[in-house]
Amino acid sequence: MRFLTLIISLVAASAAAAAVTHAHQPASAGGGPELVASVAKRFSITGVPVTGLYPGATRPLTVRVKNIYAFPIKIGTLRATVKSSNRPGCTGAAANLQIVATGARTVPIRAHKTKTVVLHVTMPSTVSNACQGARFSLSFSASATR
Repeated sequence: MRFLTLIISLVAASAAAAAVTHAHQPASAGGGPELVASVAKRFSITGVPVTGLYPGATRPLTVRVKNIYAFPIKIGTLRATVKSSNRPGCTGAAANLQIVATGARTVPIRAHKTKTVVLHVTMPSTVSNACQGARFSLSFSASATR
């Protein structure tokens, strides 16, 4: 099998809206606490391109998550999905590229700070030859709670 190289280009810098939840006492008497959820802004997710992949290789994908809020948030599991490739015949299917999150299930991020999360990108040994030199576009998603 030929040596394959690819570069992953990252798309969707602003992913997943942060759902902020908190409990508060309603103004009227007699009621219990009420759960309020609102979506006000998005947090940003960006990544660094990965190079040097070939059939059977795994490389780290460094992703930065920025908390734009004035309070700390917790990011749930960060997911990356392969959207497309720039090569005909090379799809974003798991047979060509797999992205796995490892480590903590939630990541705390202080107010106005950025945290780095590392995902792992694997090119299976069954990758299509059409993917030689391909660039894959990725989309990120995650949720955040206060």
